[in-house]
Amino acid sequence: YQRRVRGYLSVYEPVIAAVMENYKPHVIVLQCGADSLQGDRIGKFNLSIKGHAKCIEFLKKYALPMLILGGGGYTMKNVARCWANETAVLVNEELSNELPYNDYIQLFSPNFSLHEGEYGSEKFENLNSKAYLESLRSTLLDNIRKLGGAPSVVMAEIPNFDDEEDAEFQDEDESEPDEHDSLDSDIIPDNEYYDDEYDNDEDEEDLDR
Repeated sequence: YQRRVRGYLSVYEPVIAAVMENYKPHVIVLQCGADSLQGDRIGKFNLSIKGHAKCIEFLKKYALPMLILGGGGYTMKNVARCWANETAVLVNEELSNELPYNDYIQLFSPNFSLHEGEYGSEKFENLNSKAYLESLRSTLLDNIRKLGGAPSVVMAEIPNFDDEEDAEFQDEDESEPDEHDSLDSDIIPDNEYYDDEYDNDEDEEDLDR
């Protein structure tokens, strides 16, 4: 868990800090899609609920007005856990790990807890090397720098590739497909929402028909 979160935040935090510095927003609209959680039926990320909430905690430090929205998330029991936890983070409350009794409590068996026993919390291999994350962070920060920022965000020029170094970078981008793109297209997670014509949530007796 800690290694995954550190890897994600090593890109997220410096990139968001650069965005805040460049654009100097007066308000933040944050979409907290939960399809990046581990065990999601469609998303291929592997964040824990605690790791997901770290993104909100980081932005809260700027003390700006925030509008928080929902978003994706296709394993409903984890979406409910995630957004309950992040609502608590936003209002500076600490929730008990033990879930209160409610009409849907059986969906959270066998642990009936906020964090332990997250659906799909099996350990997946982290394919993001430190070198890849550093390269990704460097590229994103460079792109933000080239875009310019406040006070004339809307009027900023679109970066061009006039100089030789940038032109060479563009040519390399076009000629060499990213290794991770090809990996993503080949990997079909075990928890994919549909398996052929069947939804993998259906009972076995339904599949035999």
